[in-house]
Amino acid sequence: MRDVETLGVEQVSKRMITDWVEVGLLAAPEFQKSTQRGSDRSRFPAVQRRLFSELLDVRERSPLTRIPHHTLIPVVLFVWMTSDTVVLVSQARRALRTYAQSTGKSNGAHG
Repeated sequence: MRDVETLGVEQVSKRMITDWVEVGLLAAPEFQKSTQRGSDRSRFPAVQRRLFSELLDVRERSPLTRIPHHTLIPVVLFVWMTSDTVVLVSQARRALRTYAQSTGKSNGAHG
């Protein structure tokens, strides 16, 4: 959540971030090695924080009141195809799997 606060984004829950990681919109946060025993809290890389911010902007511009995950996934896959330094292959796989599973399903989200 500290990553979200540094972006100046409000109204984002931990559950939303977890959901976005699970469906492939975001990569999992990276393990942070600590100088002490154990580790610091995991943190998203800068490129993933920027992607998160961009996806939130896309969501804000949408006329839909609720944005289904599968409608944002093509954005993530496009970024993956054009710049492999932003979206990890594992993230793209999760996104593609989520998108394929949602094909033909109705989610009731209408503008």
